[in-house]
This record gives sequence, structure tokens and C-alpha cells, in this order.
Amino acid sequence: MFTIKVDDELELCLLDQRHVHELFLLIDESRAFLSQWLPWVDEIETPADYRNLLEFWQYEWLRGTGFQVGIQKDGFITGVIGVAEVNARTRTCSVGFWMAERYTGQRIMKRALIRLTEVLFAEYGIERIELKCAEDNQASLHLAKSCHFVEEGRLRQAERLADGSRDLILHSLLKSDHAEELL
Repeated sequence: MFTIKVDDELELCLLDQRHVHELFLLIDESRAFLSQWLPWVDEIETPADYRNLLEFWQYEWLRGTGFQVGIQKDGFITGVIGVAEVNARTRTCSVGFWMAERYTGQRIMKRALIRLTEVLFAEYGIERIELKCAEDNQASLHLAKSCHFVEEGRLRQAERLADGSRDLILHSLLKSDHAEELL
């Protein structure tokens, strides 16, 4: 297992089977909040359902095509950031995230996402990171902008939830954007 220190309060940890119960409880307590934006939440009905998802993520980690990290605050998981669609040839990937409702509004996700982008650029050789979020998810749209992701366009009816299809807004952050921001 690896960890990435974000700051004195936060750490990113590679998720594995020992996190199943904690993650399930976190999802379960925020089910109504999370299911507004994430199509898979309603499919997680038991810890075993999350265990299967973790097995898939571990397979992605071993293949080098992605990984999922828990965002730990003072030793407790508050949410998850996933890196997916890693393409070594094009040096691209995508990120997605979720946070339990009780931890929102504390800048936890912003700090974690900024640190993860730094690691992806510096240690993984990534040059482009994509982030997609629902057109009406104001918190995620604000997060993308505050982390200097650039809005690139609209993906029409790109996500299906229980209440129908919704458009996603595509954002990207380039390594060159990140370097300019640090100057």
C-alpha cells in the first residue's frame, strides 16, 4: 500500500480490502447526497458489493491503468479520488471523486485533488488530466475551476442516473497549465 501526504491533516491511501467496511458505511450514510451525482451508489447495497468494486480497482492498479485512493483526515476516510483511463502512450488520465456529505465545505477535496495532480504530473509522467462532472453539480464545477481545470465542452447525455440522462461538463488540466500556475 502506498500513501501520499497532502498536508499535516490529510493523506491519500491506496484502497484495499481492509477499507471495505469503512467505505460502505461512508457511502450508506451519504447515500441520498451521493446518488444525485453517481450512478453506482444505488448498486452498493452491502459491504460485499463494495468488495467487488475494490477487487476491480486492485486489478486496474496492477495493470497500471488506474487506482483509487481514500482521502484520510486524521486517520478516517472522508471520500475517494479515482484515477482511471491511464494511457502511458498519450500520457493522459481522468480523475473522479466523491466525498461523504458531512465532510463537504472543509476544502478537503480541493487540497487532495491539487496534491494528486502534482503527483500525477511529477511522478507518473502524465501531461493531461480530464475531469467530468454533471452540468448541475455546482460543487464539482466550482472545484474544477478552483483547481485550475479548464472547461472544454459538454458531453451530451453522457451519464445515466435513475432520473434520466444528464450532460457532463469536460474539464482538463495540462502539465504546462500546472507549471504556469506555479510561476
